[in-house]
Amino acid sequence: MRVTLYTKPGCHLCDVAHGVLVAAQTRHAFDLTEVDIERDPAVFERFQYDIPVVEIDGRRAFKHRIDPAVLERRLSRQGDMEAAPTKKYYSGLPDDPRMWVVPRWMKAAFAALALGGMAAVVGANLWREFGGVAERARLALDGDLIDPPTEALAFTLPVRGGGVRTLADYRGKVVFVNFWATWCPPCRDEMPSFSALSRALDPATFALAAVSVDEGWPAIDGFFSGAKLSYDVLLDPTRHLAARYGTNKFPETYVLDGQGRLRLKFVGARDWSDPNAVKLFESLGARRAKLPAAP
Repeated sequence: MRVTLYTKPGCHLCDVAHGVLVAAQTRHAFDLTEVDIERDPAVFERFQYDIPVVEIDGRRAFKHRIDPAVLERRLSRQGDMEAAPTKKYYSGLPDDPRMWVVPRWMKAAFAALALGGMAAVVGANLWREFGGVAERARLALDGDLIDPPTEALAFTLPVRGGGVRTLADYRGKVVFVNFWATWCPPCRDEMPSFSALSRALDPATFALAAVSVDEGWPAIDGFFSGAKLSYDVLLDPTRHLAARYGTNKFPETYVLDGQGRLRLKFVGARDWSDPNAVKLFESLGARRAKLPAAP
């Protein structure tokens, strides 16, 4: 059995995936190959937004995160298939297949299987249409679910206006971490919707951190032109934190829950003034901001 892990240097989730696969090798026999996507342009183009990616015998099994329980089942199933004898034994099948008549029980089993498949498809469509509010909101915003959730990488970065911010400063809140740059057109397009989102949610339960990878504050200050913002703007001039989170194209957004765990990932720009954004973050524990009292 061949298992291939597609990674890139400095990717924290890739390191976690590698550790899970190495641990699995102690229980299952398979050859593990690790491929750096940055060494092959074609591979980079194919996997750049999905890493880490795991393939089992050439078929994609995981992207972004590895679920250890699902990995165990897939490796066990694949191992059982490879260990099965090449010759098939079937006591009820005669040597001449033309003499064999399909038993009634088998016809019934096939019919039940077909009906079950149809029911599953209908159920999936009904769930997509009438399922939970959070899931519908995530699908509307085209967000990737990080399952199981993983501990977010700690950071300490300078904040616009002076001082520093750490991940611990946001503990207990739903945290929206966006990697962006002033020279990035899609970043500039989605930036106005940050203010709408941050004002729609209670700052006691929600925080928005826009992490710029610009080289310094002058470009950022020029971009905002002295505007007073309702969210934090942090600076990562070396792109060290962005690389550790697995980001090399901008914008890219990660959402953390109140326990500091990564729950969602969004590749590319979004309109965060979309009502689905508030619904999604409410499902993680954020609360809507209170409306000002009438005069």
